[in-house]
Amino acid sequence: MQKTCPSCGEIFFTDRSAKQYCSRQCANRATGAKRVEQYDRGDVKTVWSCGGGVQSTAIAAAIETGVLPKPDFGIMVDCGFERAETMEYVRGVIAERMKRCGVHFEIIPSSKYVDVDIVTEDGHVNIPAFRLKEDGSISKLSTHCNGTWKVKVSRTWMHEHGIESVDNWIGISTDEARRMSTSPKKWISYKYPLIDLGWNRDRCIFEIQKAGWPKPRRTSCCFCPQQDEEAWLHLFKDCPEDWKRAVAVDEILAKKAPDVFLLRSCVRLKEMEPIFNR
Repeated sequence: MQKTCPSCGEIFFTDRSAKQYCSRQCANRATGAKRVEQYDRGDVKTVWSCGGGVQSTAIAAAIETGVLPKPDFGIMVDCGFERAETMEYVRGVIAERMKRCGVHFEIIPSSKYVDVDIVTEDGHVNIPAFRLKEDGSISKLSTHCNGTWKVKVSRTWMHEHGIESVDNWIGISTDEARRMSTSPKKWISYKYPLIDLGWNRDRCIFEIQKAGWPKPRRTSCCFCPQQDEEAWLHLFKDCPEDWKRAVAVDEILAKKAPDVFLLRSCVRLKEMEPIFNR
């Protein structure tokens, strides 16, 4: 589609409806002053980033019961590969209960803002899969998918909604405190409400059940290479559609990056089906 950049006035073409500026430079030029102004005057919004798992559900239950204040927004970034059971839970439980207690909750498709490719045109693999080297050793690829498909998308969504200074809630419990980090962006401040409450994973599950919520499963993309064998077996036996989606991703790797595999053993998923069927 054809658009006119509101910063420089140049005409540009894009296939993303959310893109407003022709370049990062124009976006920074147009919004930078506004960000500084809002940050200085303390106009800070609260955005809760929901992942759909136990910790996120504990935050949702705490919001509903008044243990935590209502955030301005709750968002779930869907890269398109989330397990079906996760999205069913988010849509049918979390989103509905947040709506009832007056929290604006939105599911954001990553594809609206970024290209969600397993393997890019230049052969770069975006997921933390396993590479079988010529000498028979196995290496693990770096993780780029979360930063590109989720973090970048959530930041773009915030800017699109006029949010220029934000306390971003992240669902990390006390037993995962090592995962805490400081935001690299001055306009974003990461907040960890479960850490502040002193809740570990077991306490999260207790509070979820206490509030009368169904217990969520662990979350991940259906093809995530970081799953253990038990998770792969569960996917095969209990989530046939997700298994098919994972096999399709593995077939993309076989075609575009034949030395890269989803399984740590560097075996194709199709080859595991007779073993899982036993």
